[in-house]
Amino acid sequence: YRDYIKNVASSEIYSTWPEATLRANILAIMSFSLNRVYTEWYRGKGYDFTITSSTAYDQKWSFGRTIFSNISRIVDEIFNHYLSRPNVQQPILTQYCDGKNVTCSGWMTQWGSRYLGEQGYSPIEILRYYYGSSIYINSAEEIAGAPLKLVYTPLNGTGLIPVTTVLERAGITDVTVVPEQKEPNGDFPTCPYPNPEIRQAMQKGIDLCEQVHPDLLLATDPDADRVGVAVKNGDDYLLLTGNEMGVLLLDYICKTRAACGEDLAKKVAVTTIVSSAMVDALADEYGFELRRCLTGFKYIGDIITSLSDAGEVDRFIFGFEESYGYLAGDHVRDKDAVSTSLLICQMAQYYKLQGKNLADAMHELYEKYGYYHNKTISLSYPGAEGAAKMTGIMAGLRENPPAELAGSKIEAVVDYNTCVNGLPKANVIEFDLEGGNKGIVRPSGTEPKIKLYIFAKGADAAEADAALDAIEESGRKLLA
Repeated sequence: YRDYIKNVASSEIYSTWPEATLRANILAIMSFSLNRVYTEWYRGKGYDFTITSSTAYDQKWSFGRTIFSNISRIVDEIFNHYLSRPNVQQPILTQYCDGKNVTCSGWMTQWGSRYLGEQGYSPIEILRYYYGSSIYINSAEEIAGAPLKLVYTPLNGTGLIPVTTVLERAGITDVTVVPEQKEPNGDFPTCPYPNPEIRQAMQKGIDLCEQVHPDLLLATDPDADRVGVAVKNGDDYLLLTGNEMGVLLLDYICKTRAACGEDLAKKVAVTTIVSSAMVDALADEYGFELRRCLTGFKYIGDIITSLSDAGEVDRFIFGFEESYGYLAGDHVRDKDAVSTSLLICQMAQYYKLQGKNLADAMHELYEKYGYYHNKTISLSYPGAEGAAKMTGIMAGLRENPPAELAGSKIEAVVDYNTCVNGLPKANVIEFDLEGGNKGIVRPSGTEPKIKLYIFAKGADAAEADAALDAIEESGRKLLA
């Protein structure tokens, strides 16, 4: 099939046309042929073939055709990509004509796409010019090439049916479910707290992993809106943090879209003020707009809604918060572990085909951008006097902020109670340290606790962790 697409593209279009034009046309060629296969257009009419080589009905294929090297390269790069529309299951019938000898209203014209490419249009902009704004470029992994093997646990919650269903539809069927955590049980008898962030909740799954040796362990929380992952790392299983998974997914989305020639400069990714600073490095690398909001996925949803109200919802590519909540797409306005589980598996498959797992991929990102490490500590203030003490601590930090933290000068104090960057008022204070590290203090709205979010960057993991420890020690004294 890959050779067929290369032949058709070399027969239908000129290799000298702009790269964006070539990519748009190749995507259309692939989508058209997949539609013929999926719908069994000819076989349903009694014929014994799937597609013809007649340009009157289908697309040109020439026996013995010389394949242009740049067309061959592009096909290899985007072979796992396809076009889709929301709520449409079958491949899109992307009809086209040359636009010079034949005109075709409502279809893409090849010569017209050449003109758009010369005007600087990206592949997706060319495709949307002809097929409408609801068309998207997606990626699908070659599951059959290196089958993905999973252990999955719904943590005695609601995720079993929706998660395994979407994975099965994607061809991921080698899934072993943790038996003790398979059925819904509101008592959650297997762990102290059914939270995929903590190792105790994942331990049953890790124990099963030691027996079946999967590519990754996937766990969704009881209401299936948050998801955690563990992967083999040396002799043990590493639990990827919410920040690490958010960075991995955003990088994966950006690199696969960029491989299709999509211009990311107009795209928007959203995360919170307490999420990893490594996202800023990704924004610099790929050119997308990064927006930060207050803690809580509702604020990410608000930004998606504002883009939708402006007719720009297609600009949104990904949102995440450090507490294991992720969303790719605008189908909901909240974190979604079901669709994210599929996206994580697609990403794991992408790296498996390169001989890597997600721990390897994260290590590569650390080596490329620096070791951005994070830590969150919670300090309790029990009893009747606890609330008053918390109020006093926050007031003191505002009235008399410290000059240094962990021996580093505090270069800026950001009080989010003053509507910073147009955000709603929030009882949150940020201390920006020299060298780029920082600490954020945020009292809980429901418990007698103050959270300290710590951010540090190092040349290696040891340097970053040492900075985290120093800031934590100083921060505990400050909040005592």
